Amino acid sequence: MTKPTSQEMSMTRQWAQAKLGVSLNEATESTGSLTAVHQNWHICHKNRSIENTPLQIGRKKFARGLATHTVSEIIVRLPSAGKTFTAKIGRDQNFMVAHERTDIAFVVEVEGKEVFRSQAFCGGEPPVAISAPLKGARQFVLRVVGQADFGHGDWAEARVELKNGKKLWLDELPFSGLTPDLSEQPPFSFTYGGEPSEKLLGQWQRQTKIETPDATRTRQTTTWRDPRSGLLVTCEATAYSNFPATEYVLYFKNTGPKDTPILENVRTLDARFSRAGAEAEMTLFRSRGSDCKVDDFEPIEQKLEPKQEVTVGGVNGRSSTATLPFLNVRTPANGVMLGVGWSGQWTATLRRDEKTNLDVQAGLERVHTVLQPGEKIRMPRMLLLFWQGEAMRGHNLLRQFILAHHTPQPGGRQLRSPIAHGNWGMLHVNEHLKRIRAMLDHNIPFEYYWIDAGWYGACRQVQDWWNQAGNWFINRDLYPDGFRPISDLLHKHGKKFLLWFDPERAYRGSQIHREHPEWVVDLGEQEPVMLVNLGIDEARRWVTDHISRMIEDEGIDIYRHDSNIDPLPYWNKIETPDRVGMAEIRHIEGLYAFWDALLERHPNLVIDNCCSGGRRIDLETTGRSIPLWQSDLQCCPWYNPMGSQTQNLGLSHWVPLHSTGANRVGDEYDFRSAVASGFVCNWAGLGDAGFPYAEMKRLMEEVFVIRDYHYGDLYPLTSCVVGDEVWLAYQLDRPDLKSGIVLAFRRKDCPYPALSVQFRSLKAAARYKISYSNGAKSITRSGRQLMEQGLEIRLDQRPCSVLIRYAQVK
Repeated sequence: MTKPTSQEMSMTRQWAQAKLGVSLNEATESTGSLTAVHQNWHICHKNRSIENTPLQIGRKKFARGLATHTVSEIIVRLPSAGKTFTAKIGRDQNFMVAHERTDIAFVVEVEGKEVFRSQAFCGGEPPVAISAPLKGARQFVLRVVGQADFGHGDWAEARVELKNGKKLWLDELPFSGLTPDLSEQPPFSFTYGGEPSEKLLGQWQRQTKIETPDATRTRQTTTWRDPRSGLLVTCEATAYSNFPATEYVLYFKNTGPKDTPILENVRTLDARFSRAGAEAEMTLFRSRGSDCKVDDFEPIEQKLEPKQEVTVGGVNGRSSTATLPFLNVRTPANGVMLGVGWSGQWTATLRRDEKTNLDVQAGLERVHTVLQPGEKIRMPRMLLLFWQGEAMRGHNLLRQFILAHHTPQPGGRQLRSPIAHGNWGMLHVNEHLKRIRAMLDHNIPFEYYWIDAGWYGACRQVQDWWNQAGNWFINRDLYPDGFRPISDLLHKHGKKFLLWFDPERAYRGSQIHREHPEWVVDLGEQEPVMLVNLGIDEARRWVTDHISRMIEDEGIDIYRHDSNIDPLPYWNKIETPDRVGMAEIRHIEGLYAFWDALLERHPNLVIDNCCSGGRRIDLETTGRSIPLWQSDLQCCPWYNPMGSQTQNLGLSHWVPLHSTGANRVGDEYDFRSAVASGFVCNWAGLGDAGFPYAEMKRLMEEVFVIRDYHYGDLYPLTSCVVGDEVWLAYQLDRPDLKSGIVLAFRRKDCPYPALSVQFRSLKAAARYKISYSNGAKSITRSGRQLMEQGLEIRLDQRPCSVLIRYAQVK
């Protein structure tokens, strides 16, 4: 799988050290970097003039160095203390300026002071060798100043000698595309009592504690305390030695005897990034959220033009309805992945200035509150992951990071995406037992038996699944002995049991509403649905204890947590002008505490995060759960398999483990469209005469093959777009297994029977056997042929799909 480079680790290390004070071990020693902060014309080049000709000063040509143009500024960051900077300087003599005169000079600055300034260069002079003392600094600045016209300046053979004796060529340092601001200002901001944190934090008492939870993580906890009001600000930051990633969480606590001044405008991320020049423009790559539409999770790419502002975030209190809270800010050369860990109303704003800078602010959309004595709140988790190269490298690094550090580990083992058979909860227990036995008798491969809504309260008609919410007791007319007859049968045969709940929603008149009206938020008689307030400790404990007891008593292996309610209007209802944001914060904190308690009490439990189908997927929920029903589109009569294809590829750019389901009995195209790292088969009719068991068995066996490859690297082979007239195809590669798969779909109105795809990330000299699920003859090709010439996939029917498997052969 994709592994980080030393340059990626170096950039992350520098950012974590500068902004958060977190230092990693020697295994991730910095390699240094260059940042072209400003240049009046064109962009800075390595080893070529800015006209892309050989570097030439006077009559002397050079093979290496930096070429720039007045007025320019380059920041050089070193991996350790610097001793001396040397170079040969002068005006470049390329064809554009060789016959022109100018007046430029070269300047070296250390800690804001000039340590070298050259004579004036007009053009044609021979190179001048220089040596500038760095005095132990780890950062210095190169400037070319003077006349703007024809001011082509070269720092040829630019090199640094470090105090440890090591010598570095500047052209070998990372330099292109996007670079972060590395000033020592914290990467967050807030306003407190009307004053900006930038002004306040330097005056407050600061303390730092460093821990190493394991071999891959360094955790630094930094606190700032206001001596007047007692406000304690805590930044808990974690840097990783095996990924170019840093994440952190902010906390605010009132340690004083009275209410604090107003805390507002909290931006957990407040950071600046810059691009190298006009040829390396920044773009924002993101995915839509899940809104029960055919384009759910479709990727979106936006160029970030000068003076442009883009804002994305949660909708109605759910984190991934409109936009998935993972962003890739990228240039053609590199970028940074941003992840937001908050399951409510987050926001992120990206602002370009008129030059080369991008300011990114992210956090809670609404915070304007006092904190009462002893009160503590948390903010969203922020993740930054730096990458270099082509864009999918960044996505694959993120995928592997999520798998390693933000994926549940039931029983201490890496989660395997569940493969299940889905069923309606308003069926009698005998019908469930019949279906389970039918699958067992016909050797249908599956892992979980899934019972969805409708099993509780007084459910009798289809619509009762909605209006019985809040009556979380088993309907004994349907399940006289509870779920034990089902779970016991499953466990006897090595299978497991999933059960659906919707504990944040209560219908008017339900058990929870009648017995504990103080636990629910009521919008009034016109709205029968109420929010169970998980921000109330007693309510959360009751929900936790009740569901935990059912997990134990009924033999539940996957707790399916749905949340069919938009909570923002309910939070707004109970907030006061000086407590804006508190209801949301307490509810989301309560959700995390509820899930964490379940996982602590039941170490082998898996939590399925539904939330109306994929509307609460973020950095916090991925670490505690898996979205097994990523969109409610698959529930709808207007469902289109194209939606499943787009969802699976779009969401897989960011989150490796997720699933959805297929409903159309015997439809191979629909089935294969829905298979992700996991799968839910909702074929009805199990146990009935004429049911296509052989077809179901064949396709379910295919799901188990596909699943393993979702733990590897992803490569889109076509665009990920909505449209019935095109193909969609992608590759999943497992270099550790020396094999992979390609899934290809010719959609229903696509006029093209063939698609040529170029494989990615193979060994050029190796040979690969290619096999097809549709029975086409297997072939053998070299990695070079597959990557350069490609492979033609032909499907004469439409719609149609194929699973292609490849494996390295000796």
